[in-house]
Amino acid sequence: MLAPILFYVYQYAPDDSDVWETKWFTLTSGGYNTVQGYLYIVCTKAFIFFIVSTWYLTCMHWWKHAILVPLAIVLYQFTMAVNDNVQYIDEFSVTSSLPIVIPILILHIVIARKLKFLNDSLDVKEQIDSEIQDFINN
Repeated sequence: MLAPILFYVYQYAPDDSDVWETKWFTLTSGGYNTVQGYLYIVCTKAFIFFIVSTWYLTCMHWWKHAILVPLAIVLYQFTMAVNDNVQYIDEFSVTSSLPIVIPILILHIVIARKLKFLNDSLDVKEQIDSEIQDFINN
């Protein structure tokens, strides 16, 4: 439910200004022409990262680790979009992305394994409960 909201946050930024000041924060354009352009790039990358992360964490197929490749690419592009001294944000460089991407990918793998363990333990609990009910009823 949060994904469309995350994607359209950029529309609330002024489209003709380099600085967006509110009572909570001040956001600069970060090397882009306008704040809205900067937020568009950041929100797009964050949206894709959120969707692909959700897909990875909820996928129960054997090929789920293949999803880590686009996740790594989007994560690297997101960090390059936030970095204001980079000229081309969608250029992917594997060697420079590894120090950023590896800890996040390890975190995703750990979370996915914990979720799988939780799901398996809930299945076993349901089986035990049904066997206990069958035993009590007979």
